[in-house]
Amino acid sequence: MSKIGIFYYSKSGSNSFLAKKLGENLGCDTIEVKPRLKSLFSIMMASLTGLSFGNKAIDIDIASFDKVIVCGPIWAGKIVSPITDLIKKYNKSLKKVYLATSCAGGDDTKDDKFGYNSGINQVKNLVSDKFIFGAAFPTTMVLSEDEKKDSNIVMKTVFNESNFNKELTERLNQFVDKVKNS
Repeated sequence: MSKIGIFYYSKSGSNSFLAKKLGENLGCDTIEVKPRLKSLFSIMMASLTGLSFGNKAIDIDIASFDKVIVCGPIWAGKIVSPITDLIKKYNKSLKKVYLATSCAGGDDTKDDKFGYNSGINQVKNLVSDKFIFGAAFPTTMVLSEDEKKDSNIVMKTVFNESNFNKELTERLNQFVDKVKNS
């Protein structure tokens, strides 16, 4: 049986929730990635420009995992810098890499310049042939059509037990099955 580790960064809480849901379903550990600089501005600038401020040390051997799921937000089409910093630091130790992301962009804009597929492709390019697949869990999936039109509501939406609906659960189950079977 493969040993799986989930490494996540979450600013609002949705990716933390998603990582823990995946961990429960896969029976594996979740490890929080903590950036050295906590300022939202610093993390956003690093994410958008490719700068690296690094992360705090993790107390686990990432090479001990057969499969690593990275979980973090995609901002303006870019995977957040704490996740890219983690990948760059441990790339040689990674065997199989998966991406799960909770993001504000929906399925209807996934292929746009700032859509979530840009972030998925960024991770794929970082790890090359180690990348198995990625999936997005847009927070807009829990909103009504009217709420999706209000950017304040979209940006403040955070996953929790009461709003993680059937459609998201099905997507999560598909992701879990793909991890188990690859």
